[in-house]
Amino acid sequence: LVVNSPFKGDWPSNERVPGKGPTGQKKDLDSDSESDERSAPRGGLDSEAADVLEKFDDFLHEQSSGGSIGRDEWAATDQGVIDRLKEKYKSEKRTKRSSGSTDEADEKRHSLNDTIISAGGGMGNNPMAGVRGKRGEFMDINDALGLPPDENIDIKDDFIIEDDEESLRTAKWNVKMTLRSHLDSIRAMQFHPVEPVLITAGEDGTAKLWNLDGGKEKSGTSEIEPVYTFRGHLGPVLCMDLSPTGDHLFTGGRDGVICCWNVPSTTGDPYEAYDPKVLSERLRGHKDAIWSIAYHSSDNRLVSASSDGTIKLWEPGNFGEPLLRTLEPPASGLIPTSVDFVSTEPSQLLAAYTASTANIIDIETGATILTFDFGDDVAPGCRITRILSHPTMPLTITAGDDRKIRYFDNHTGKLTHSAVAHVEGISSLAIDPNGLYLLSGSHDGSLRMWNMEKRVCLQEISAHRKKYDASVTCVAFHPSRPLIGSAGADSLAKVYCPASS
Repeated sequence: LVVNSPFKGDWPSNERVPGKGPTGQKKDLDSDSESDERSAPRGGLDSEAADVLEKFDDFLHEQSSGGSIGRDEWAATDQGVIDRLKEKYKSEKRTKRSSGSTDEADEKRHSLNDTIISAGGGMGNNPMAGVRGKRGEFMDINDALGLPPDENIDIKDDFIIEDDEESLRTAKWNVKMTLRSHLDSIRAMQFHPVEPVLITAGEDGTAKLWNLDGGKEKSGTSEIEPVYTFRGHLGPVLCMDLSPTGDHLFTGGRDGVICCWNVPSTTGDPYEAYDPKVLSERLRGHKDAIWSIAYHSSDNRLVSASSDGTIKLWEPGNFGEPLLRTLEPPASGLIPTSVDFVSTEPSQLLAAYTASTANIIDIETGATILTFDFGDDVAPGCRITRILSHPTMPLTITAGDDRKIRYFDNHTGKLTHSAVAHVEGISSLAIDPNGLYLLSGSHDGSLRMWNMEKRVCLQEISAHRKKYDASVTCVAFHPSRPLIGSAGADSLAKVYCPASS
């Protein structure tokens, strides 16, 4: 007789068929033994199975007490069928217990993947498709996952240091302080030659003097106020340069005016009355915005590059006729974007233009001495954003919108090295006074430290957030202290020091 039970359950060893023992022998059944069997533990079964077994025991008890089915009929039940039912139930329970957590985890993983895919906006097989700002993509995913914004999102670095030399593994740079006072994008910055002093200039029409030793420590960072604010332009300040002694400051603006300043004391009261003597003179002559200026102290010469297409040579302090010479572009339609003096030849000037043109110019005659050969390494129309002279070698370094840093020989004009250095266009360059390290800033939000000899990236720092299409706008080395700086379109200036200091 096969029992058509209303459930699929296990009969533990202490729940045998009434009237049969474990080996099939009949047992004496009385009320005490049946009561003991019903109250015995259920072998670790769950409450539902135990409840069903209790109901079935009651049913058997009722049948044995006067029902239509007798003990002998139950005793004649095929024990093999019962054992197979028990083994099947045990197997099903083990499978459910072992797979329950896995199924739940899989369901969570699928839900998480669906969330990420929906946050990515249907990126398809290419996760970087349609990315305009690198940070925006990451922030969308963080929001979808309920995570807080990440202030230090790292951009993937394809440059790997494979050399074990200790010189390539210098101390890492960490943020020492963040300067918050400008009301708009910061376009230029420079450290004092000796003191822990920084000057920044921005699109809010001001330049600010910061004493970096005057900060109060708050949770590992310093919050300080500017010691002095320079006000003299009628629009955004776009560029600046500081004399080697740190006594004179020169700023150029969108108003086409160059302001010459006497740098005030760095220990003064930031709320003292405005001193008109700080602004010594204004140089007027350009008809459009001034993008770059450079000062050479040996001959007291100042050079400026403007959107009006000209480069002008000035003598600050000559109140009779400060403008000495106007240099026209080498070809029609070219606009100068960056200028610098050749460190090894003070009478020569480096000038970079739009359309990937860069020259060495004789300051006294205005003649072009050398034109750098970009060859086929540059796309037509690429704009050079920064040109620098190496402090100790006849070497010129340029950066541009095409994300590349290039090195040129000043004697031959030939391109000696070129490499893609950032994910987006490069906005600024700075080189340390010894010429060993190069610092680059990009609109991808990062600045990178480079070893000049090995031409490898030593460190990448995610520094500034993007505003419209701009991010890092300027970088700087301190001439005599272990400090570097960066400023950006987010109106913040940051100062970094080695991790060990």
